[in-house]
Amino acid sequence: DIVTFIPPTTRYHQPIRHFPAHIIANPTLYSRPITHTPPFHPPKSGPSEIMIAHVCHVTCMEHVQWALSELLFNDKKVGKATHNMFAYRFTSGDNNNGNYTHFSDNDDDGEKGSGSK
Repeated sequence: DIVTFIPPTTRYHQPIRHFPAHIIANPTLYSRPITHTPPFHPPKSGPSEIMIAHVCHVTCMEHVQWALSELLFNDKKVGKATHNMFAYRFTSGDNNNGNYTHFSDNDDDGEKGSGSK
């Protein structure tokens, strides 16, 4: 099953996002503490632009999906934001033989490379 986040307006072209229902339904398995910064004005931004950073430690894609869904569904400011950029990076592997795989991705939501910075 899939749970869908539909932005409250199409004005800013926020994407519709889909999450596996079992991740949202099992927070004891996938939830992570999320740290939130106070609102701030990014360098070289307009006077009305405000950013809030949200950070959490992840070790698998289920953690990434849980954190993003938690913010979109349960933080009113994030759900209504005009641009939600996200990025993640984690390493997964076998400590016994040293075989590791690096996972990373970002979505700059049309902000011209901002997600990769």
